[in-house]
Amino acid sequence: MKHITGTLTAFLLSAGAAHAGCAFENTIPTSYLGNSFAAVKAEAAAMEECGNATAELNSDFQDKINEALKADPALYQIVMVTNGGIVSLLNDGTLRPLNDLVE
Repeated sequence: MKHITGTLTAFLLSAGAAHAGCAFENTIPTSYLGNSFAAVKAEAAAMEECGNATAELNSDFQDKINEALKADPALYQIVMVTNGGIVSLLNDGTLRPLNDLVE
């Protein structure tokens, strides 16, 4: 059991070291609105390591999305969207495909 625990600890420490720091320096202020799940918190922390990023994570994020994106300029550059929220964002014209930016 000690060998398994030691191996697991070494694995977790090496995984953490592999993700430490940021290989990209963000020079553009970016804000993120999303749920407060553990995975989303880890994602937000990684974004904040790169600089100029702030995250608002809470369980009522869906109530804020429409109004936050209708503002000019939008209050958030990145938002977490659920399948149930896509239709209202499309109808409001606040969500757009990325095709023009990728192709």
